[in-house]
Amino acid sequence: MPRVYRHKIGHNVLEKLLPFARLHADLPSKEFKTKWEIWCMTNELLISGEEERLVIDGYTGDVVAKLYRSARYYFKKKPPALDHPSLPPPRKPNAKQYISLSPVILSSMNLHLRENIHDSLSPATLYSQYIATHTHLMPLLTSEAHRLRTHAGLSDNEILLKLKKTYKNRYNMIVKKLDQVSNRNASRTE
Repeated sequence: MPRVYRHKIGHNVLEKLLPFARLHADLPSKEFKTKWEIWCMTNELLISGEEERLVIDGYTGDVVAKLYRSARYYFKKKPPALDHPSLPPPRKPNAKQYISLSPVILSSMNLHLRENIHDSLSPATLYSQYIATHTHLMPLLTSEAHRLRTHAGLSDNEILLKLKKTYKNRYNMIVKKLDQVSNRNASRTE
C-alpha cells in the first residue's frame, strides 16, 4: 500500500469545520481558542471518528491540533466557492490561451543553450548571442512572427517579448534539470 504524505480532513468534518472557521475568523487568538474548545466538546464524536480514520490512513500527528490549524489559519481565508470539493474550481473568465512557438525554433533554442549554458552568462546575454548567431533562422522567425501576428493577434513588440520570454524560460528549465542531475550524482557519490 502506498504511503500517504498528505492527510486530508474528511468531508463530514469539513462540513462542520468550515462554517466554524468563517464565523470566528476575526476573533483574537484567546477568544478563538475558547470557541474552539467549545466546538471540540460539541463535536467530540465527529473528532474521534476523524482520529480513527486518519490513524488507519497512517497519520501519526495530533488530529485536534491539525483541525485547529486548519480552522484558524487555512479555512478562514479559503474562498466560499472552494468550500465543497465536489464543486469544480472557478474558471478565470479571461484566461489566455497558450500560444506555442515552432518546434524548430524551440529545438534551436535548446541546442544553443546546451552548448553555451556553462559559459556563466546571463540569460539576457545568451538570448542576444542566440539572435546574433542564428541568422540562418531569420526566414523561419519571420514566418513565425507572421503566424503570431495573424493567428494570435500579437504586435511586433509582443512577439519579440514572447521570443525572449520563451528563451529565458527554456534557460531556466535546462538549469533546473542540470541542477537535479548534479544533485543526484552528488548524492550517489556520498
